Amino acid sequence: MERAQRGWAKDGEPDEPLGDLETMTIRDYIVAVIVKMPEAIRNGRPGYVLKDSLDKDVTLYPVSIRKLIDTLYDGENMKSFKAIQPPSENSQFLSHIHCFQLPDGVVPECMLNTYYDCDVIYQNKLKL
Repeated sequence: MERAQRGWAKDGEPDEPLGDLETMTIRDYIVAVIVKMPEAIRNGRPGYVLKDSLDKDVTLYPVSIRKLIDTLYDGENMKSFKAIQPPSENSQFLSHIHCFQLPDGVVPECMLNTYYDCDVIYQNKLKL
């Protein structure tokens, strides 16, 4: 994340701002971070791919990325799903939390066995 905040500059390199952070929107910033991500990071491990509804990788196309972001956050039926993913189900050393925006909050079948609902975990903790 630190490199993204510095415009993806490596240590020892001058910062390369992704835009005017005082005036740009968070959506514009997210688009800039994705589009300007170095190929070594995009293609490295764990890598980064962003696909549209036609299963096409759009990580280099700012208009397509912005359309996906706007569709996601402007959709009235979109609901947040906060989930933790254990190390056994990801390429990271530690478990980590994700927040997904899902149509009507419906969790896809493919995620039911690989993500654990943080709200359920929290409610169970309160019962202890």
